[in-house]
Amino acid sequence: MARDDLQKVKNERHHIQQELQEHEQHKAEAQGNLARLRASIEKTQQSLMHITVELGTKQEALHQLNRDVVEHHQEAESSQQHVERVQADVEQEENRLSRLIGGMTVEAEHLCSDVAMKRQELEEIGLQLIKVQTQCEEQQQSRKTITELQAQIKELESGKKERLEEKTKLVEALNFSHSEINSFRKEKENVEKILSETMSQLDEANDRLYQAKQVTVNIEKTPGTCLGSKTDKQSWSKR
Repeated sequence: MARDDLQKVKNERHHIQQELQEHEQHKAEAQGNLARLRASIEKTQQSLMHITVELGTKQEALHQLNRDVVEHHQEAESSQQHVERVQADVEQEENRLSRLIGGMTVEAEHLCSDVAMKRQELEEIGLQLIKVQTQCEEQQQSRKTITELQAQIKELESGKKERLEEKTKLVEALNFSHSEINSFRKEKENVEKILSETMSQLDEANDRLYQAKQVTVNIEKTPGTCLGSKTDKQSWSKR
């Protein structure tokens, strides 16, 4: 009987030792899991800090892009206003020059008509002079009339010269007006080119702003390592 009791005690002692070993093994595993969980938590915290810093940087870049877009909008509006003012000035100047050219054209036509009339008169007087000279060969008393006709011819030639000078001045004025119109058109083309470049820069800034917003949204929707931390906790609770 005593031998059976002793064997029973040994068996119980052996069983207790096995339970202690299993408990130590479970304790070691639990400590390992706890260490891994702490490392995972620390890594998650570091990732979260990195994401927070990166998010702050992205938000600052987004604010800067917003400021750039506002600035480009203001520049575009200013350029558009300048173009409109230049276009109004060009149209006003073109209208003024058109009226001036129209008036000069009418005056030039009148001058041409006067020159033609004076030329016809000169030809008629020349014919009269030839006739008078023929008569003067027969009548010496007609010399006075010839002298008067010659004086009229000189006056007509002088008037013709003055008309030609006025016509030359009108042609020069017309050429100068065309030069002014070309200058205004060139300035208009330069302003339109500046406006086109500004609108292109504005489109690029809008694209960058859209891309930055997409990156920020993706960062906020995908926390990454936090899911791994939740899985470790579920595994530990099952054990």
